[in-house]
Amino acid sequence: VGVVGEGYTFGWPGATLDVALGLGFVVLLLWLLPRLRAEGHASVGALIRHHYGEAAGFVAAVTAGGAWLILLAAFLASAATALVGLMGWSETAAGLVTLGALLVYALPGGMRAVAASNLVQLAALGAVLIWTAVATLGPTPTGPATDVSVPIGYLLAVTLLSAPTTVVAPDVMLGVMSLADSRSARRTLGFVIASLVVGGLGLALLGARAARLVSVANSEQALPALIETVLPHVGASGGLVVLFGASLAGAVSELVVCTFIFREELARRTGASESLARARAIMGAAALLAGALAVLRPQVV
Repeated sequence: VGVVGEGYTFGWPGATLDVALGLGFVVLLLWLLPRLRAEGHASVGALIRHHYGEAAGFVAAVTAGGAWLILLAAFLASAATALVGLMGWSETAAGLVTLGALLVYALPGGMRAVAASNLVQLAALGAVLIWTAVATLGPTPTGPATDVSVPIGYLLAVTLLSAPTTVVAPDVMLGVMSLADSRSARRTLGFVIASLVVGGLGLALLGARAARLVSVANSEQALPALIETVLPHVGASGGLVVLFGASLAGAVSELVVCTFIFREELARRTGASESLARARAIMGAAALLAGALAVLRPQVV
């Protein structure tokens, strides 16, 4: 949703954020992966605490956890955007329903259920996006070509701010540590790099095409509006459902990561023993915080 919206506004430079994140994975793959796996830390807070002490580890955990709360809010806002297109509700109503769905979806399950669901959602979303892209080749453009005169400073700033985010991303570190061996990790990171760079460019170009086929006041609605315009009615409704489900599945993954970070830090600070009830309480609190941000600021990205 966000990258298509950026493409709607800027054309192909709208892919800058995705490409920058891909560059962060390149740094991780080429220089840091062996060290991370050798040291065995699964969170950025633990890694920094090990090298720089307790205070630095606390700051790292709070910073990373806060950043990932914002990313969680972005996934929730993305799901709400699809729901607005599907149901015609207000952004606030769609945001509250999305938050409720997240709580129902996330609290009973675990990481294995999340991973399996995300794989299915990825395949379905990929099919919908390819169908939409092919369908856009038919209609005759009615609007002007997207202006791609984006300042080079904007592209550099987004790249420099976003690329390092991947390197210290807690969900990335958790994923890297959970893989069976370094070869699997390298192969996985290579796939992610290709997906981000190629997928980001493809989505941005889809947004640029949307700018010539649909007109929306809020660029975040470009993808739902395009789906509704170029796909048949049943396909459009199904596509928006898939978009909602994929965004919600992404939110669940980020919620699990936020819960891990905060639970690890609280357990270290309080010395309390691990319990499922405690983990669910932290998960619920993180979901409510991110949900409030998504409702109050739908364009959180």
